[in-house]
Amino acid sequence: MYHTEAPSYSLVSFDNILIGFLTLFVNITLEGWVDVMYLIQDGYSYWASTIFFHCLILIGSLFTLNLALAVISDAYENQEADWEAAEREACRRLRKVRLELEASQIEALGTQVRALQEEKEGLIGSLDFCQDDAEEAAFEKDIDDVTDAIKQIGDDITEISNVLNSQENCKKEAELIIPIAVDV
Repeated sequence: MYHTEAPSYSLVSFDNILIGFLTLFVNITLEGWVDVMYLIQDGYSYWASTIFFHCLILIGSLFTLNLALAVISDAYENQEADWEAAEREACRRLRKVRLELEASQIEALGTQVRALQEEKEGLIGSLDFCQDDAEEAAFEKDIDDVTDAIKQIGDDITEISNVLNSQENCKKEAELIIPIAVDV
C-alpha cells in the first residue's frame, strides 16, 4: 500500500479516501499545506490546485476548524455554568433541609419547654399544700430539676442558633431564634 517513491511514503495522497481525508485534515491544521499544494500543482494543474488549496485553507482552516473549536469551548463553558447552577440549587435545597431540620428541632424543644413549664407551675401550686418539710423539700427538688431541664433546652436552642449563625446565609434565621432561647 505504501510506496517509497511516492511523496511522504504515500501519506500525502488522494489515491485512497482515508489517506485523502488525512491529507485534508493535515492541510486544515496548516501543517505543510504549501508542500502538498506544490505537489498537486506539479502533478495536476497550477491554477486548479492553487484555487482549491486557498479555498481549503480559508474555509476549512480559518472558518470550519475555528467553528468546531468554538462549539467545543462553548460546550465546556456551558457545562461549567450548569455545574454552578446545580451547586447553587443543591446548596439552596440543603439550606432548606437544614432549616427545616432546625425548625423541627426548635418546635420539639418548644413543646418540651411548654410541658415542663406547666409541670413547674403544677409543682409550685402543689408546694402550697405540703404538710411537712420533707414533702416540701421533695417538691423543691422536683422544681429545681424541671428548672434545670428548661435551662438545658434554652442552651440547646442557643446551640442551634450558633450553628445557624456559623452558616453563611443563615444569620437572619439565627437572629430570630436568639429571643426564643432568652425567653426560655
